[in-house]
Amino acid sequence: MTGQRTTGGTVLLALILAAGATPAGQVVHSSASYPVAPSVTPLLRVVHSPQMGRSVSYGIAKFYSRGIMQKVLHKRGMHAPSQATALISRPSCNTIGTLWHMVINGHRETGYQVDCSQYRDAPRHRREGLVVELDYETAVRDGIAREGRGPAVVWRAR
Repeated sequence: MTGQRTTGGTVLLALILAAGATPAGQVVHSSASYPVAPSVTPLLRVVHSPQMGRSVSYGIAKFYSRGIMQKVLHKRGMHAPSQATALISRPSCNTIGTLWHMVINGHRETGYQVDCSQYRDAPRHRREGLVVELDYETAVRDGIAREGRGPAVVWRAR
């Protein structure tokens, strides 16, 4: 990772790009205090952001089939908090029940984690750079349903 200071205190972070991607895919922390999703699909990258005081994961988002995330929420006996705009799955099972801030394909969301990667799927998810899976409705709203995936930036809500 390389970092450069620019005016206004923003930091440019170089990404590890997927094979065939151009080196133009850099992430810029905006003045709105949340990261901007990359325009290319990077491999999984976790960076500690001093501006945000926590780790930020850059990678891709995918989504569950319609209604599945809601079934998982119900099956686990969970209730999504009012500030959540999305139901999500993350690779780690240790953070189920946690709120996450995200920028998915340029759209800001707050996700409530209701599921996690199965043990057998976790290595593949890491290789693919998967940082979050969304409920179907959020994927449609954020414009990734047609392609099946999209750029994502994810960090834990305080």
